[in-house]
Amino acid sequence: LGIPHANIWVTPFGWYGYILFFDWLIFKKKGQSPLMTDTKEFLMMFPVSILLWCIFELHNLLFHNWVYIGLPRNKFITVFAFAISFATILPALYETFEFLKSRDFFDVKIQPHSYGKPRLILEIALGIILIAIATFFPSIYTGPLIWPGYLFVFVPLNYLIGAPSVLKERAEGRLSDFFNLLAAGYICGVVW
Repeated sequence: LGIPHANIWVTPFGWYGYILFFDWLIFKKKGQSPLMTDTKEFLMMFPVSILLWCIFELHNLLFHNWVYIGLPRNKFITVFAFAISFATILPALYETFEFLKSRDFFDVKIQPHSYGKPRLILEIALGIILIAIATFFPSIYTGPLIWPGYLFVFVPLNYLIGAPSVLKERAEGRLSDFFNLLAAGYICGVVW
């Protein structure tokens, strides 16, 4: 449309609208929602989201998988636009996850299976190795190791400390959250 700088503002406007819309849908269905019910915890996701995405941006400095074009010359505006855009990633994923969960799209029961501490530590070590390979040997082939690397570190770590985790869910004989998270990731990826 030839609107100056629209390319840097469409992301935050679109994603904040997405977050508010899905929060409304969840609230309408359940009478509670992440933003309306757990406001403080939900708002904490925004700075955490910026921090986490900055980690992936640091990795991208090494393997150049994506670039940003058409950025404003004013560095303050660019940093501000990046920050408010990066802040939406976790909240959007979480709202999508909660929306899917509220609709009972996936109710998957399985045989319970628990994990021993040695296996969990081994998985964390594997994650660290994958991250290290991608960091110290950056290429288009090692760059994709970043994503599973962080999963292998944090999923078992959450299980070890008793936080919500896909492994904890599996130990309870369910995989509903796993499929809701997976679907939320794909939905947000397509929308992005």
